[in-house]
Amino acid sequence: MRVSVHICTKNRVGEFFGCLVSLWNQTFTDWDLIIVDSGEDARKWKMVFDLLSRFKLDGHGVKYLRDESGKGIGRSRNVAIENDDWNDWCIRVDDDSIMDKEYIETLVNTYTCLEAECDAELHKLDRKIGAIGGVVPLLGQPILRLNPPKIFNEFKFTENDVEIGDIGGISYYGHEPLVSHHLRSSFLFNKKAAIEVGMHPENLGSSGFREETDFCAKLLVAGYTLFTIPDAIDWHIQAPTGGVRIDYNEYSRQVQANTEWLKKRLMGWHKDGKI
Repeated sequence: MRVSVHICTKNRVGEFFGCLVSLWNQTFTDWDLIIVDSGEDARKWKMVFDLLSRFKLDGHGVKYLRDESGKGIGRSRNVAIENDDWNDWCIRVDDDSIMDKEYIETLVNTYTCLEAECDAELHKLDRKIGAIGGVVPLLGQPILRLNPPKIFNEFKFTENDVEIGDIGGISYYGHEPLVSHHLRSSFLFNKKAAIEVGMHPENLGSSGFREETDFCAKLLVAGYTLFTIPDAIDWHIQAPTGGVRIDYNEYSRQVQANTEWLKKRLMGWHKDGKI
């Protein structure tokens, strides 16, 4: 199984280079790379250019694309999907994250295991796998143990509201894949399924906040199942907003607006019996 790694970046050359180094150190080596840059071209930095050149020498496909639309991260992620003619499965990775060396291998092996129905209790015959993600804790924050493990990253509906569960700084010891409602930041997804559901929203402004939540919700509505793998860790640096795409006040305003928009969509799907 060969996968495409999608990284969207903007003016975060230091974090971006760290992410690339973590990709280079992966135990899983059967990958190609698509980068979508919506800021100053990071390739002008010699350390980035040299590492991308090394990727090519090692047999990895590398595409470096530009996104000057100004529509935010949702559009950049779609550019990566639209220009990926290499592989059926893709892994989206945040540019300010550092993957544990077995991150991709764990996601791929789990998918292969589920697809082969190695766990009859977990993987039902009528289940379609749409995406598989790991845990994305803040870099340097201790991993907290919750026992027994709980299914996290979920939607909790009340009569008039919906809570988007998101415990980003906490991961779980354990090995079993957990069925989830939505995944955080970096995960393996089915490219054909992504195209089927309309990919990522492009109307969320420059912050793009919660584009992954909307994407995962659309997969659920289309009948796909999402899994979280507690063993897979992708450390999140949580750099300043998108490479300082916008100032903090504007970012906060967009976050609030996007959250309310998503809640309305989720509540509508929930009342229709789709989630």
